[in-house]
Amino acid sequence: MAAVVVAGLLGSLPAVGDDKVDFNQQVMPILSDKCFHCHGPDKGHREADLRLDVREAAIEAGAIVPGNVEKSEFLVRLFHDDPDELMPPAEAKLGALTAK
Repeated sequence: MAAVVVAGLLGSLPAVGDDKVDFNQQVMPILSDKCFHCHGPDKGHREADLRLDVREAAIEAGAIVPGNVEKSEFLVRLFHDDPDELMPPAEAKLGALTAK
């Protein structure tokens, strides 16, 4: 499922298996559950001055780099080996993203 989120944020929603990825049905719920508490519309809870709910803001911050997944900090943080860099952080108790 992490790949679906990344594809949705990068604006390249490829087919996954035989199914097309629907951003609103498949990506937004994951972002809402796992990311928006700290990186969403609520300025009072926003961390690192990073918004992931506004694509343009995420691009401007370098969190996502359309067309270049490897340079997207968003992806790096989802799979980081260092628990201090991994998102979402364990202390948020939101659960890690999984491949499915």
